Amino acid sequence: LGDIGSESDPINGYVYTRQTNTAASGATDVMAIKKSDGSTRWLGIGGSSIVVGYDTKDNKLIYRESAGSTNTLKTYDSDTSATTTIGTFGGSSTSWQAGGIGAVDSYGRTAFQLRPNSTSTLYKVNLDDGTESTLSISENITTIAWDSKEQKLYGLYDDTGNGGFRVASINT
Repeated sequence: LGDIGSESDPINGYVYTRQTNTAASGATDVMAIKKSDGSTRWLGIGGSSIVVGYDTKDNKLIYRESAGSTNTLKTYDSDTSATTTIGTFGGSSTSWQAGGIGAVDSYGRTAFQLRPNSTSTLYKVNLDDGTESTLSISENITTIAWDSKEQKLYGLYDDTGNGGFRVASINT
């Protein structure tokens, strides 16, 4: 399993990750792996779904679905298998990096999505009402993570181009 874009669920004891389901003719889906015994199950939320993070306040997986010309932020409830749409964001550009570009601040009620590019954009989507705001950040940041203890967003960046990555605090 690759771990870019995987997310731990500290409440129910799962790790969620996007994988290829060989039993479903090689379709891509999100897999839940139970940490206590290693058992797995497919969520069935679709091949265009990417794990963003886990909302510990509402006890739901947050994921992005890019289909057609729409980016939609959704929740998945592991108890009921129900999905809910939070809202759309990012306009009609649906070409995104596979994983490692999402983070969730459960108590600040924000999902972050990084769109790395020559002028990188950080999308901030409100988990309660789906409203979006954006920030332009360094194009050298390639991945992000939320530190819930320090209430900070961090990113990895390489401003020298030689693979010497550093950790940077991102002012959101």
